[in-house]
Parts: sequence; structure tokens; C-alpha cells
Amino acid sequence: MKISVGGTDGTKRIGGLSWNTDDETNGEEMNFSSLTLYPIGSHVKVTDSKGKCRFYGVIVSMEENIRPPHTYKAFDFSYNLKGEEIIQFKKQRADEAIKRLLKRSGISCSVCSIPTKITKIYKGTIIEIMKDILKKAKKDQGKSYFFEVIGDKVEVKEKNKLKIKPTYEMSADGAISRSIEELRNEVKVIKNNKVLATARDASSIKKLGTIRAIDESDVKKAKALGEAKTQLSKLNRSKSTKQVSLLVKKGYWDIRKNRLIELNGNGLKGWYSIKSATHTIDGNTHKVDIEVEWSGKF
Repeated sequence: MKISVGGTDGTKRIGGLSWNTDDETNGEEMNFSSLTLYPIGSHVKVTDSKGKCRFYGVIVSMEENIRPPHTYKAFDFSYNLKGEEIIQFKKQRADEAIKRLLKRSGISCSVCSIPTKITKIYKGTIIEIMKDILKKAKKDQGKSYFFEVIGDKVEVKEKNKLKIKPTYEMSADGAISRSIEELRNEVKVIKNNKVLATARDASSIKKLGTIRAIDESDVKKAKALGEAKTQLSKLNRSKSTKQVSLLVKKGYWDIRKNRLIELNGNGLKGWYSIKSATHTIDGNTHKVDIEVEWSGKF
């Protein structure tokens, strides 16, 4: 591994290296300490033993101590997505809309095929606009999408298609957390304040009472019931999460949020979606603490 800061190799003077990806930051955050004093705004680049770029970002904050080491926080270039935009789309494909949005800020990208048509005037941060477009696409296509920054490029991908197979030893002694706090057992699809269709789960309602979701949609009336049923099948579910610690021998760079990882032991068996991943390097030991999530029909 090589770590360069401001274009200079700082590998031997850097320690306490850790980084994480999660659903809240929408990007990758890296923390480290160094005997060298670097100014904020310096670019940080991490490459693996084969020279492949694994992190590329900018120092956004630091603590300058009287005596070194100094501590630093860097973000990948999701930092650039905090800028605001105002933009109008008229029946434009979601993938083309995202490309157009990012091009305005000079941000290179790779976007998977998303045929959903977008008609809307947006004003907000690039992150907010992209999230809303992908939310509309999920409702329209019945698929989940996400975006991340790899190097200096924004990549938009379909969720739950990326399976990773690292080699590791697992410790998973923690409890499994289960919740129905976000469950909804009735969905009403409305358009122009008129109810087009309703779908409900009688069994769930009998146990919990009616917990309704209102789906404002541009769907035609003939397709409204299908949309209501689709939304109900996604919302009328319990959610489970578990913290897992991995001592990784091979493939640690691949362990990121929105990947599927196969786990077996301590109540887990099968493929699970990674909600967050925190990497810590201590000498030759590479530890990754992940939170996995899954849902089940209630």
C-alpha cells in the first residue's frame, strides 16, 4: 500500500489509518495521523500493491498538535456533490439526467441503464437531486440503485448485484436487532389528491392495526393497483441488522457498503447486504467492522 498526500509519498510517516463507508455519508471517509504537517485541501491518494487507486480524496479537516503526529480527516470526491444546482428535466431518462447534472459541475461518471423518465425542476445539492431521481427510478423500475465515488468518478449502480468473496475470520457475538418501526401494511396510491388504488395486508392489520403509507404518483389508473401492491410488498416487512467483525486475509478493498457478502455462523447463513463498513489497519492486521441488514415478510 502507498499513501501520497499532496503528490508526495507519505506512507512511512502515516499511521492510525482507518476508513469507512455508510448510508449516511454517501461517500468514503478516511482518517489518519502523520508526523508531517499537511494543509487542508491537500489531495490524498491510496494505491494497492499493484498500483490500483483505492482511495482518492481531499483533506477536509485536521488537528495540528504542538508536537506531531497531527491527525487528519479526508473525504473522497463525494465532497464535490455537496454543491447546489438548479436544473430542469422534461421526460428525460434518469441515467441521462444524472449524466447531465454531473457534467454541469465537471464531474466524470459512469451510470447504469435507468429508463425511468424524469420531469421536474430541481433546486438543491447534487446529492439531494441524485437521491430523488434514484428514488423515482426505484418506484418505477422496482429496483434499488445507489451511487458512490471510485477514484475521481461517480458511479451509479443497481443495488444487490455486487457479490464479494473476501477471505476472513469472523467474530459475530453481538445481538441481532429486529424492528418493525418502519413497517406499513396499507398503501394508497394517489394522483392530484385522488385515491387511485389501495393495497393492504389483512393479517398484518389484524395484529398491528392499520399503518398507512401514501404514495403520490404519476402512474396511470390502470397501473395504480399494481404499484400499490409492489409498494406494500416492500413496506410490509421487518428489518434486521447485525454487527460483524472480520479479520480479513484477502479481498479487503472490496468490502464496501451496498455489496453482498456471504456469512455463515452465529445466527447468520447466506448472502447479506453491507450497510456500513469501517476498516482499521494495525501493523499487518486488517480488521473490518461491518453492519449487515436484511428484511423479512411480517
